[in-house]
Amino acid sequence: TLNLCANDVGDLGAEQLGLLLQGNDNSSLTSLDLMQNNISDVGAAHLARGLGANCWLQALNLGANVITETGAQQLALALTGHPSLTSLVLA
Repeated sequence: TLNLCANDVGDLGAEQLGLLLQGNDNSSLTSLDLMQNNISDVGAAHLARGLGANCWLQALNLGANVITETGAQQLALALTGHPSLTSLVLA
C-alpha cells in the first residue's frame, strides 16, 4: 500500500508513478491512494500507461483530482481486462 493522499503529486509525480507501475518488481504494491493530488488528464495518461503493464494493483484512488472524461477514458482503456483491480475511485 502506498498512500500519497494530499501530497501535491501533480502530473510530474504521476509520470514517475506510471513508470513505477510498469516495473517488474512491484508485485507488493497492491493499493495506491492518490486522492487530492492535482492530477489532470496528463497525469492520468501517464498512470494509464503504467496500469496497462501492471497486473498486481488491486485498488486505485484518484478521487478529488482534476481528471476529466478524457483522462477517465484513458484509464478505462488501460484497465480493460486488468486481472486484479477491484476498486477504482475517480470522483
